[in-house]
Amino acid sequence: ASPSAFLPQRHIANDKLGRARFVDALIVGIRRSWEDPATHGAIFGVSGTIGTGKTSVLNFLVERIIGESASSPPIIIRIDPWPIRGAAIQKHLLFEIQAGLAEHYNYSGINSLVADYANIIETGWPRLSMPSVIREALGVGPTSLENEVAEIADVLKRINSNTLIIIDDLDRLLPLELYSLIRQVDHLRGLPQITFLLSYDPETTPINFAKASRFMDAKLT
Repeated sequence: ASPSAFLPQRHIANDKLGRARFVDALIVGIRRSWEDPATHGAIFGVSGTIGTGKTSVLNFLVERIIGESASSPPIIIRIDPWPIRGAAIQKHLLFEIQAGLAEHYNYSGINSLVADYANIIETGWPRLSMPSVIREALGVGPTSLENEVAEIADVLKRINSNTLIIIDDLDRLLPLELYSLIRQVDHLRGLPQITFLLSYDPETTPINFAKASRFMDAKLT
């Protein structure tokens, strides 16, 4: 087989494994979560071991939703959490959401957004020393996670559009990174008109989360 045969498929027309029915059923659930305020913040999952086509399913889903919603498409933000490692992962998640929303709204906090990402980079790669220089040039100070979540909530209310946050490759994260990310997602569930779709390995991800949970419990006792 050619190397391209092992790469994620981008278009549902190329699906040869009958995944369209699953994709359509998943879209129905996501749309229902948008329609009912009581289910805003719902979290859906696509699980499968490495190489089973999770990313292809996500590609098909995005293509289908956009195709079905040409007149009023939802906001879809795709996030790969693994390029930024360690303690910066929560800030990375918020940055990606803010950056995705900025494509649909004149986000007034863009200077702070750029400066915060500089801080993420330094936390992920401590040898780089950029945040203080960038913050000084932009004239902004550091912001807390709580303030950034409040800013995202305000932008979502102003946009008033259904939003899908897709987070792929959770199984690539280390246990404490996974724990931090999942806790942050749970914290964001209260935001208006937002739904999460997580992609993960059903064998390794629960084990890694449980390991991190036990470690955190022991640390707090």
